[in-house]
Amino acid sequence: MAIKLKFENRTRWDGRVIRSLVLLGLREHGIRDRCEVVVRYQRKGSTICGLAAVGGRWMELIMPRETDPGLDLGVVVRKLSSTIDHEILHLRGLMHRQFPAHARYCTPKGAPWHPPGCLELPVLGVLGADTAAKDPFLVKLAHARKMHGKALTRLKRAATIEAKWKRRVKAMEKRVLPQPTEAIEEALKLVAGSPRK
Repeated sequence: MAIKLKFENRTRWDGRVIRSLVLLGLREHGIRDRCEVVVRYQRKGSTICGLAAVGGRWMELIMPRETDPGLDLGVVVRKLSSTIDHEILHLRGLMHRQFPAHARYCTPKGAPWHPPGCLELPVLGVLGADTAAKDPFLVKLAHARKMHGKALTRLKRAATIEAKWKRRVKAMEKRVLPQPTEAIEEALKLVAGSPRK
């Protein structure tokens, strides 16, 4: 049975490599349920870490910027695999005190299930920045799409605000402005019981 993995990569690191490591870890730990993984940037610092719901089905992998000067590229893949291993143990419902010794701290040695041959490969070849993200035209295109989306949001918000104030003005006008005189006269005749003309 295939693992249903919802994977979102919000970084320029190669998502295919990270996804394959996550799938490998989930298989090794026997997790076959649906799982959600989000990869995002670290706000500060150059460490690789993660978050996971204990006994849940989601985790976050927090990566440093690929251009971070404090980043040791020689250990990125191994550190990432040990972090994935650590977070998957949380998904299995384990707390830190129940972890095996190798997984308690995310060491740069890699997880036990990490393929040994992968550790010897140059890190940039395995986990490099996406080439599409470096193309200036594609960067500008992504920016233009983002700004277009924001403009559409502003347009919808303006239409909503206009409709709200239009309703409010209409309601207030009903309270303040007098009814047409013909309608008032007809209503008085009906109340008095006189027949309509």
